[in-house]
Amino acid sequence: MATSTFLEPNFPQQYSIRDALLVRHGLTDTICVTAFKEVDGKTIATEHFCAGVDEAAALIERSYQREDIKAIWSNLQRLKPGSSQRKKESIESYTNLLIDIDRKSKKDAQGRKVNATEEEREVLLESANQVAAFLSPEFGQPVLADSGNGYHLSWRIGDATDWGKGIPVEDGQRLYKCLLLLLKRRFERPDLNLEIDASLADETQVVTVWGTFNRKYPDLLGRPQRQSRVLSMPERLLQVRSGMKHAVQVTASTIDLFLTVHQTGESPANPANGGDAQRAEGHTAGEPRLARKLRRARPHRLLVAGDFLRERKL
Repeated sequence: MATSTFLEPNFPQQYSIRDALLVRHGLTDTICVTAFKEVDGKTIATEHFCAGVDEAAALIERSYQREDIKAIWSNLQRLKPGSSQRKKESIESYTNLLIDIDRKSKKDAQGRKVNATEEEREVLLESANQVAAFLSPEFGQPVLADSGNGYHLSWRIGDATDWGKGIPVEDGQRLYKCLLLLLKRRFERPDLNLEIDASLADETQVVTVWGTFNRKYPDLLGRPQRQSRVLSMPERLLQVRSGMKHAVQVTASTIDLFLTVHQTGESPANPANGGDAQRAEGHTAGEPRLARKLRRARPHRLLVAGDFLRERKL
């Protein structure tokens, strides 16, 4: 199966666990590191709260290669400073928009949960490229990561001019949930073993720390345990308080307008201003710039392998 490549993996570039954490967290954020590990034949989740990225990275670096550690996750949304519990009341704001593209069915013929085959992962990568092509014209280029069994697309969200601000919890959860449901309707199909995880909109969700191993399922021939990793980051990154970040965060208004355009097919018209007649002429009075741009634009072309890198150099 030929994969349409919108985001070209940057394999020569090596990203550290610290780099991966800085995509998701501010340098001095309180971070909940969750280890899913085997203890006395049982798997349990343990949490450790770290004062900043450096402490969290050091903890993960010391432990992620241990065979008893099945997975390591960190909180997706920003915790209140000094938090010692990961619960709804501890979430300060929404700061990340992550799309998790994974298999819907994870069981083999015997009913065991197993890792993905390379053929299954190729289908997921194709879908990840299609989702990226759909969102990137307005959201910008995401971080692309291999989760071990599927793929992640990740954007920072918040205030475009203030890196200290995320999106208020209630608004962030509403927008995130609506966007995930839109993506599920648009990209999930009965003939594909594919699922876009809608539960990530929950406030307290955790996500794999890229660079750690995914060992939740047995290591089998053709279905091996794999190490997660960052495949590519946006070309333009900004140093903020010595932390590597996206140059521009996706704002709540951008997400809201994107949802309005794609859920209704066009921006709302004002009948009092002759909206229907003006739409027939290709213009709507008061129509937002993004809505006009998306309505008039040609369908977005998926880039074939290598095109994205070449276009960035133009």
